[in-house]
Amino acid sequence: MLKAENIRFDCQAEVVLRGVSLIINPKDRIGLVGPNGVGKTTLLKVIAGELKPISGSIVNNGLLIGYLPQEITEHQELIAKDYVKKLTGLFDLEKEYDFLTTRAQEQSVERLGVVLEKLDHLGYYTFDGRFEKVLRKVGLSPVVLDQIVSTLSGGEKRRLLLAAILISQFDVVLLDEPTNDLDLEGIKILEGFLLRSKSTFLIVTHDRHLLRTITNKIADISPNGDSIDIYSLGYDEYVASREANRVSVAKEYEEYQEEKKRLKEVQKKLSKTSGRIAGNKASSDSEKLGRNAAREKASTKYGASAKAVSTRILKLNEPQKPQNVIDLSFAFMGTNGLVSETIVSLESATVVYDNKTIGPFNLRLKRRDKIVITGSNGSGKTTLNNLLGGLVKPTSGLVNQGSGVVTGIIDQAKTLPAPKKTLLENAKILAQVGGIDEPELRAILSKFNFGEDRMEQLASSLSPGERTRLLLVAIVARKTNFLLLDEPTNHLDIPAMEELEQAILSYPETIVLVTHDRELIEKINPTHMLEVKNGRLK
Repeated sequence: MLKAENIRFDCQAEVVLRGVSLIINPKDRIGLVGPNGVGKTTLLKVIAGELKPISGSIVNNGLLIGYLPQEITEHQELIAKDYVKKLTGLFDLEKEYDFLTTRAQEQSVERLGVVLEKLDHLGYYTFDGRFEKVLRKVGLSPVVLDQIVSTLSGGEKRRLLLAAILISQFDVVLLDEPTNDLDLEGIKILEGFLLRSKSTFLIVTHDRHLLRTITNKIADISPNGDSIDIYSLGYDEYVASREANRVSVAKEYEEYQEEKKRLKEVQKKLSKTSGRIAGNKASSDSEKLGRNAAREKASTKYGASAKAVSTRILKLNEPQKPQNVIDLSFAFMGTNGLVSETIVSLESATVVYDNKTIGPFNLRLKRRDKIVITGSNGSGKTTLNNLLGGLVKPTSGLVNQGSGVVTGIIDQAKTLPAPKKTLLENAKILAQVGGIDEPELRAILSKFNFGEDRMEQLASSLSPGERTRLLLVAIVARKTNFLLLDEPTNHLDIPAMEELEQAILSYPETIVLVTHDRELIEKINPTHMLEVKNGRLK
């Protein structure tokens, strides 16, 4: 149906894709996964014709392909309605139709027929009626239609992109992180559309629940961008295969370590034996000639054997090293009894900004509560989270924090205090604890897969997942007992999300989590679910 063959793409002298191939068949619902930066967006743009590969080709048998980007960066000078037409392929065809109908040349007639056929195929004649329904579904006012896209808010732009997805009628739809910044309601609307859609699609998303629900294949780009593995049974097969590979890698590395240890012990014994023999002295002159020769021969033999074993050790192929499993629980031994039963309470607490009132909130968090806060974008979730963490002061009402509470925070942006400083320097700033020395901090960094070779790396070069891990280091170093997480899985790839998930699951104290990640909500098994609607707890 649609084929990408041996696609190679370079970006600023750096190779992103190294000859990957992918076949998209009719009715395929493919989830494209892989680490951040591996080239997923690049491959979508190449298939869509927005980027030209250095080598390789796209085989397309006349299919209409739609590409829906992560965010609105181009064509922001258009009004909202024309922007949606642009994304759905209708805008350019409409302009071409207007141009062709003003010409009376014979060659224009044939092209006009092609344009009319494409307009019909993409639903041009029913667009206005369908668009009104879609606008209501995504919660956009009809007033938005005539507004310039650049003047819209971030939330309105995101819902405009969602509207374009819902109204598109392409043969193949390429979706790049369509859930980014969508609230739970928006994600469910998108999921319902994709489940009902008859279009073939290729989707890049880190929403694991969405991948599990809507895809029938997973295409996994290798970390160095040179191949794509296909899992034809969908996301669960992909996860099972990865887990089997993880176990295999761990076993292979353990066997390597054991063999290396065994050989080193053999080498040590042989070297020791060789040295002992060489050091033995004959008891009399008459014994010297014969025994010295035998002693020298034996010493040489054991020495040669020791050298041969040393060579074997050097020739051992070191397999891939498995990553540490991140576990927060080790850092919280002995905190029992130091923290009050009430972690924080809100009494008619409100925050007023931009003539908007959030609250009043009345809420009491007890020790070891696991709270999940949901709600639509702009409803006041982050404000409530910040009140609980003491990041903002209430305009009215009270915020009472319990005794012995030490708060750890991961915000949406995974903000580090000094991006131009090293990883170790940021860890020291974040830890803010006089009682922890540098060797102990380095040991904690190691547990979070930051080895000695990473300590001097600039923090600005860290990926979102690595920034999250560094913030978790600080949470451990400070021995926090109250964890506040605001959309922590945003912009993380799946491996980083799973790392964070394991860390949260092993955290033994109080957690407040603002998230739309349904997989994470299910795994954390919250004690309470809170929904914020129009600035109030529902």
